[in-house]
Amino acid sequence: MPNTVSLGLPLLVAEQAQKHVTHNEALRALDALAQLAVKDRDLAAPPGSPAEGDRYIVAASPTGIWAGHAADVAVWQDGAWDFHTPREGWRCWVEDENVFLIFNGSAWVDWGAALGALQNLALLGIGTTTDATNPFSAKLNKALWTAKTAAEGGDGDLRSTMNKETASDVLSLLLQTGFSGRAEIGLIGDDNLSFKVSADGSTWNIGLVADKTTGGVRFLANEADVASASTCDVGAAAGLKVRITGTTTITSLGSVANAIKAVRFAGALTLTHNATSLILPNGGSNITTAAGDAMLAASDSSGNWRVLLYQKANGAALSGSATPNLSDIVASGALALVDWTDIASAVTTDLGSIASNFVRVTGTTTITGLGTVAATAWRFVRFAGALTLTHNAASLILPGAANIATVAGDCGLFKSEGSGNWRCLWLAKASGKALIGPASTDISDSTTTGRSVLTAANAAAVRTAAGVVIGTDVEAHDADLTTIAGLSPSNDDVLQRKAGAWTNRTIAQLLSDLGIAANYQPLDSDLTSIAALSTTSFGRGLLASTSAAALATSAGVGTGDSPTMTALTLSNGQIVFPASQVASAGANTLDDYEEGTFTPTLTSSGGGTPTYSQQTGFYTKVGNRVCYEARVVLSNLSTLAAGSANLAGLPFAAESSANRIAAQAFNANNMGATAATMTNANINNGNSTVNLNVFAAGANSNLTVAMLTNTSVFNVAGTYGA
Repeated sequence: MPNTVSLGLPLLVAEQAQKHVTHNEALRALDALAQLAVKDRDLAAPPGSPAEGDRYIVAASPTGIWAGHAADVAVWQDGAWDFHTPREGWRCWVEDENVFLIFNGSAWVDWGAALGALQNLALLGIGTTTDATNPFSAKLNKALWTAKTAAEGGDGDLRSTMNKETASDVLSLLLQTGFSGRAEIGLIGDDNLSFKVSADGSTWNIGLVADKTTGGVRFLANEADVASASTCDVGAAAGLKVRITGTTTITSLGSVANAIKAVRFAGALTLTHNATSLILPNGGSNITTAAGDAMLAASDSSGNWRVLLYQKANGAALSGSATPNLSDIVASGALALVDWTDIASAVTTDLGSIASNFVRVTGTTTITGLGTVAATAWRFVRFAGALTLTHNAASLILPGAANIATVAGDCGLFKSEGSGNWRCLWLAKASGKALIGPASTDISDSTTTGRSVLTAANAAAVRTAAGVVIGTDVEAHDADLTTIAGLSPSNDDVLQRKAGAWTNRTIAQLLSDLGIAANYQPLDSDLTSIAALSTTSFGRGLLASTSAAALATSAGVGTGDSPTMTALTLSNGQIVFPASQVASAGANTLDDYEEGTFTPTLTSSGGGTPTYSQQTGFYTKVGNRVCYEARVVLSNLSTLAAGSANLAGLPFAAESSANRIAAQAFNANNMGATAATMTNANINNGNSTVNLNVFAAGANSNLTVAMLTNTSVFNVAGTYGA
């Protein structure tokens, strides 16, 4: 019987008897598959008490009456299971999981997995409604991003990329409380990384900026005022910088752990040293502050504070003289914090008189002395021009114990040894050359030959000194070898001289150049074996066939020929036919064999459904002949309405040829008082229903529901053509 292509619904055929049966069957299938929603997809055996219309996706390795229907849609209809094999693209809602599935042609998969990709969505909301201002919105409590591992085809990395169009645009992460901004991190109006905070969402303060070019970090901290007190809690101040006002003596800076503060004092007060909670860098003594004094303090994990650095506003040392006197240090010649200072060259150029360690000597007068200054003095000297420094073994000791002629840019380091004596520790020539060049004899571990090589005027002299003869000791220059050495061949390349030049070529290129690829067949072991055969003219004719038809003609084989044998012996005793019959019109051809079970049902022309205590059916189909036996035992007539009673559910519809009514054997037990004693049955052509009949008073009529009881038993057996 023909079916529809997509859902496999049975179609009515011309002159079909009992068209309502086929029509109802199609409606039942349509009712089962349209708007498909199943109860479960994890059951491999049918549930114990299904309700009418319940649908399930049969799980893998099904058992019982579901056997052989894995992935099918099983529907409980009219007291029996009906199965529908899904086709690619079917969609289904699974009620117990609240998931949407799609059949991909081989299995039911989650709708999301089947989609594969979502491209160019205008709006996407997760747990909330999105809008044009926020085209992607999510309302959730947790989110997870994890890297795709190498085993899954990834590389184990996870990098999120955000991009803005120009440097003046904003690319940031905005953190809010009650939809009012409190912190913003990102590239805010430029390409530097900025951290901003706000107390109200409108006034913003920048706390940190990382420069895009240098990577340097700028801490932009406001200075917070804290009033002095015995416990002056600077750690709780909202800022890196703190100004302490007032004059109350301080014994503690609070108990905030692991903090660092830059502190400035607005006036005079006393910091009290404590070896544990307030450690001062004053030798264990208290510090009396003054307006403008500053300190850097840090707390440890227990909230104890240590002053790391203390700077007095007047520049004086924390301990010692209250007023620094740098002139005393300069007078000693030991230190002068002044940039380059000029002094004119003279016979005695008094470097000690210059209050700077960096001295530039101008002029060209020969110098024989550098003046008198304490032995701790040193001067870094730069010469502005050409002059002569005169060596003296006592008063002006120069490197090499010889006079030095300076040029502009020469620099030297000179140290006073007291009593007007100076030593030049080193002198660097502006040209970068050595102050004194070594003689060849100064290379104590050299040989005569080595020195000759070092002093050779040209390449020929080097070869002569080294005793190297071209053509004897070394290979003469060869242009071809130079060209070959400059090639960059790949593995398996060959060297070829082509068009007057050396080049590297692949095997394929070489074969092409030599004409081998076009004119010769590569060695093939099969061709070699075939060539060794002793063929006949008939066999060679078969090999020369240009088509399958020509080969069949040459071999004398017709298109309808089949193998002929006197006997067929099966070593395993089995003949396997395809699952779907391949029908043959041949009268002597066996084209199908099938055996199995079916579920018979009792129907009424008036509708309704009884309940059963037993429904069994077995069949064997050989060719187009179906032999079957069925047994139905009622447990209650239930909703079975008055009308003609029939047995439905045969595994195959009877053949539709006219006048092919198949008589069947039928007996019944536990019938009503009005039932006749003789029963018979038949199957109309094109039907899968057995008509149950009774014979009484010389006439044959349909068995009716009125003749039945709640425990009637029906046994039907027979054979028919399908």
